[in-house]
Amino acid sequence: MARQQRIRRRIGIPSTSGSPKKKGGAVVVVAGAAALGGLAWWLLSKKNGGPPGPPPATPVVDVGDDQAVTLDATSNASVIIPFSIVADNPVNLAWTVTSGPAPVAFSPLAANQELAGFQTPGTYVIRLTATDTTDSSVQGFDELVVTVNEVLLEPILVPGELKVDGFASYTITRNQGATISCVWPVQNVGDLQGAAFIQITEGGAVVGTGAPFPIDPGQTVAVNFNPVVELAVGIHILAATVMEGLPPDGVPIGSAQIITLTVVSIPVLAPVGLPTINGIFGAPEVTVVAGTPVPVTWPCENSGGGAGQARLRATIAPFASFFPVNGSLVTIPGFDTKTLLLTLTTTLLAKQSYTVTLTMRDASNVVLGTYEFGLTRS
Repeated sequence: MARQQRIRRRIGIPSTSGSPKKKGGAVVVVAGAAALGGLAWWLLSKKNGGPPGPPPATPVVDVGDDQAVTLDATSNASVIIPFSIVADNPVNLAWTVTSGPAPVAFSPLAANQELAGFQTPGTYVIRLTATDTTDSSVQGFDELVVTVNEVLLEPILVPGELKVDGFASYTITRNQGATISCVWPVQNVGDLQGAAFIQITEGGAVVGTGAPFPIDPGQTVAVNFNPVVELAVGIHILAATVMEGLPPDGVPIGSAQIITLTVVSIPVLAPVGLPTINGIFGAPEVTVVAGTPVPVTWPCENSGGGAGQARLRATIAPFASFFPVNGSLVTIPGFDTKTLLLTLTTTLLAKQSYTVTLTMRDASNVVLGTYEFGLTRS
């Protein structure tokens, strides 16, 4: 019996005595099956080019910021959309409109640029989708909003008649440093807001540019310009033109109006401070002996460019007809100051007080300044 049992073990027949050995045999069988399955998986992967890797990352798409565009006179508009793609593998691109009033025409413009064309105003949401070429389930996208405005129609500006100093007369005289007042009405008969300004030229060279004025459709605006006369003394032939747009790139409209400007240097005379009377600055009261001279001085300033003349004059009340006294005309060069002199002599008979009115006048007897003081004869 013992010999028969040894023969069974040698030829691999499992023993029926004892559960631990049966259990151990079962583990061996399972492990062998697992090893055989792993071998089959390896052989299958080998046949298909190797084990599969992880899925590709989602492509990162960027189509830039939102944009706005206006249809032109032919109801067409387009925008250039720059974009970028970051992906593990090559991708297929697809441009679509997820929201909008009409179709959009897409066409490649350059590397990483797409041209989108529109013919209908409205708001469009445009999407760029990138699909991985190795796994079509992996996609990335980005969107932008394009606002398409109505057809842009040009403003049409029609100038009226230029007025200089309030008159439709273009022959004027100005002192150096003075100003010219130009007013030019302009009507906008177009459909959009426009702007206009006045430009002054001499011999084709710009010598003055006014500020632009906005003009709404159907509106008439008086375009104003007050250029300072900085031209040399003499006669100048100027052209005033209404310019459409904004400086310095305006477009002339209408015909230029010619201004003949004579620049002169006119004296501008005015008293300086108060006069001195009998040596007293701004004396309100003066008492003198009969027959005594009373010297009066008063500086006069010429703030203009040309020479002028001025004098002092005094009258006394209540005997003004007996006492009109004129000083000499004094020539005052441009931008200079001279002291005017007048001497009064108290020949009045009565011992009483009088009121003296002192005036400064130019050569045309125009009053430049007035001062009163009291004069008492002792």
